[in-house]
Amino acid sequence: MLFTTNVLWLNNTGVTQLVYAQMTQGAVRYQIDALKHLVIRYQWGTSFGVAPADPALTEESRIRGLVDAGTTTVSSTNVAIYVLLEDRQPPISFPIGDLITLPAGQTVKARCQVSWQTDAWGLNWYSGYGDPIPHRIGKVGPVKLDLFSVPVIP
Repeated sequence: MLFTTNVLWLNNTGVTQLVYAQMTQGAVRYQIDALKHLVIRYQWGTSFGVAPADPALTEESRIRGLVDAGTTTVSSTNVAIYVLLEDRQPPISFPIGDLITLPAGQTVKARCQVSWQTDAWGLNWYSGYGDPIPHRIGKVGPVKLDLFSVPVIP
């Protein structure tokens, strides 16, 4: 897991509110080379009530790269066929969860968790041609959670 972001709001307005959560994913960049796999995963959840439990997480999105161009032999040494894959994703905002009717005195919670998993296979040792695991980079921008509310007009 890379990080978790939490936000909560207590409706102390005295009026029932319609509340929704919005998640903003920061920019993402990853770079991997031969015989690698990288996944960056975003999960989110919301909960509400008088004393709401921590939100259960649901997977929202995955950013994934996989490079396997095989291997070849150079001077009697098995080496990966060199490939370099880079991907960049811009920041994006979107609503998460449902529209919540939140009575006065109740709390709404939102939570996001970002994790990554990476694998290398085939050549995981040093050879005369250099380290076979030099390019496995993932840069994940910050994640922001916002809660918005409007009063319910009877």
